[in-house]
Amino acid sequence: MTNTHTLIIPGYRGSEDAHWQSWIEAQIPGSKRIYQNWEQPILSNWATNIGRTLTDLVSPAWLPC
Repeated sequence: MTNTHTLIIPGYRGSEDAHWQSWIEAQIPGSKRIYQNWEQPILSNWATNIGRTLTDLVSPAWLPC
């Protein structure tokens, strides 16, 4: 996938080193983790943060779930 951003979006409490999201982030050069306040899962805040990240990109994004 050329010119595509890979965004890693952990859920509640993030994803520790052994989590598959941390592994895939290490495997894909240029991937980016979206950081949230993991202890306060406020949907509107998290959605706004993800939306801002997507808006700032200049090319398509891939969001592995």
